[in-house]
Parts: sequence; structure tokens; C-alpha cells
Amino acid sequence: MKKFAVAIAIMSISVLASCGGGTPEEVAIQFNEALLDGDVEAAQDLSTEETAKLMPLIIGFASSQTKNMSDEDKKKRLEAMETMECDVEGEKAMCGPKGQRKTVELQKVDGDWKVHINKKGQG
Repeated sequence: MKKFAVAIAIMSISVLASCGGGTPEEVAIQFNEALLDGDVEAAQDLSTEETAKLMPLIIGFASSQTKNMSDEDKKKRLEAMETMECDVEGEKAMCGPKGQRKTVELQKVDGDWKVHINKKGQG
């Protein structure tokens, strides 16, 4: 039964992630779920053009860490993501789960919120 629930959750996340758009909180949640699931395509769809190029590398690193996570740890991480809060200033937002550092940066691109990872030295 637990595996069935996980499969349903993964399918739901995939559908949501493919939609894009939404509030900064929704996009940050979808992006983090894509990372947790190792879904490069979904993460790229939710990213700026520059960030999308980095996703295979980032997902590869994240997957090496999440493959050893227990189902309980994944569940806790998903629950924390549901409390996502964002500080929005114009076309930029910084997001993180309630009570934690806001480490996910988003930018508005053509009216949609997209995750943006600054490479060192870029603004």
C-alpha cells in the first residue's frame, strides 16, 4: 500500500510540474519535488534557460543523495515543502520552507515564475 501511495504522489507531482506557472510558492514546491524525484525534464521546465542547462548535473548530485533516503525521510521533506514561503520583490522571489532559510531563487520570465540558480559572479 505504501508503494502505491508513493507512485500516486509521484504521478501527481509529474502532472503538476509539467503545468508550470503558478505562484512562486507553487513553482518552488514543484521544483523541489522534481529534484527529489530525479525528474530532469520537470526541473528544466520550471527553470530559467540558464538554470535548465545545469539540471542534469544538479539532478545527478541530488539523486545520489536521495537514493539512500528512507520513505519516511522523503515524506518529511515533502511535508516541509508544503509550508513553502516566498519573499517577493518585483520580478524576483526567494523561497524556503517555513522556519528555514530561503534558498530557492525565482525570477519572472515571460509572466511565469522560474527557478534561477546564480552561478558565481553572475547577478
